[in-house]
Formats: sequence, C-alpha cells, structure tokens
Amino acid sequence: MTGTSVSSSTDSQALASFPLITTTMVYSAQASSCRRITLPASSSHYIFYVDEVPIREVVRNEKMGGDYPSKPMSLYATIWDASNWATAGGKFKVNYRYEPFVSEFKDLVLDGCTVDPIQQVPAANCDDKTAKLEAAEYAVITPERSKAMTWFREKYMYYSHCYDTLRYPVAQPECIIVPSEQELFKDSGRLKEAMKLKFGRRPRSHRRRARGNARRGGRAPAASGSNQQAAM
Repeated sequence: MTGTSVSSSTDSQALASFPLITTTMVYSAQASSCRRITLPASSSHYIFYVDEVPIREVVRNEKMGGDYPSKPMSLYATIWDASNWATAGGKFKVNYRYEPFVSEFKDLVLDGCTVDPIQQVPAANCDDKTAKLEAAEYAVITPERSKAMTWFREKYMYYSHCYDTLRYPVAQPECIIVPSEQELFKDSGRLKEAMKLKFGRRPRSHRRRARGNARRGGRAPAASGSNQQAAM
C-alpha cells in the first residue's frame, strides 16, 4: 500500500497537568504516547486506530484529486513545540522545567510492499500483497467498529476542521458531516462551552495540587485516561 507520511498521534504538548490530545493529520508525523496506533492505508481509504478503536476514516473521493496520499509511507519519531497555536490557540505554553522530553516508537510492524529508496516506487509484485491487505479484517469499518468510532468521537473529540465553518465555509473534500457530531461544536469547529465538563475537566482540587507541585519544583500528576481528547 502506498501513501504519504501519515500518523495518528498523541501530542503530549510537554504540559504535565493537561489532557493528552490525539491529532490525526494526513500529512504529519507528530509525537505519540504509549498507545497502539494502527493505520491500514489503501488506494481507497485510511483508517486511524488507537488501541484497536477506530477514531477516524478518510475516504478517497474525486474532489480530493492529487491531495489524496499517493507516495510511499514512512515512519519516524520527532518532538517539537507547537504551543503557540495547538494548545487552545496558544493559551498554554510548554513548561521546559519538565525537560528532557523524549520522542520514540516501538513494536513497529509493517505489512506491505517494499519501495525503492531512490525511485520511491512500489515493487513490481505488489498487486497480490495489496489485495491481501485491503481484504484484511482490520481494513474494513464493520457496523460494530462504526458504532465504536461514533462513541469515541462524540465523547472525546474537541475540535474538527470539518465543522470549522469560520475557516472553511465549504467543507473540505475529505469531510463527512455527521449531524450528531456537528451539533456539539461551534462555528469555530471547537467544542461548545457548555459541553466542557462532559469531556473530562479535571476536578478543581486536583488542579490546585498540580500547581502546588509545580511551585515546589515537583512533577505534576499526569492526566488520566478520562482526560484524553482528540482533534480531527
């Protein structure tokens, strides 16, 4: 299977006491936390899995034209500071007192065709391998997986460019508008203010304790799993 450098990742933001944010971008390769990321990619669609749960599907259509990934895929680990825009519009900055920050991946499994590193074209015997992968069980969104994806997105997604009508008055070609999702978001694509408590705000006492630890130079407690959020 071919594609561009695609990742579904958890951006720790180097913020000790704030929720982890999972971003799915069809052009990036950001840092990932200790989660199992699975990405079946084909000529027709991409599916992003986190811990066996599908969180996003990108279906190819004619309007996408050459924007649909069509180059050999690669994987690498990196870390960078995006707190001038990624953390609630730059509201929260990286606290470098918690350095060093480490970026890595492990248990990598690649199942696909080899690519010439110079010419970057698939091997000639790729058709059978591609057909096998596209027919694999995890390469299809079953009704059960569709239900799981809807549950995840309605529970944890805090931003979607598909619902950001201020930036994109006309939805991007890859967007699939789901009314039950759309009603949760403002025109900015961000979660409505009234819904914040539903999506895992930390108790006030915990936030005070985290600030106290930071003042004493200790490490603030990490965000729990219930505080994980996603940006699509």
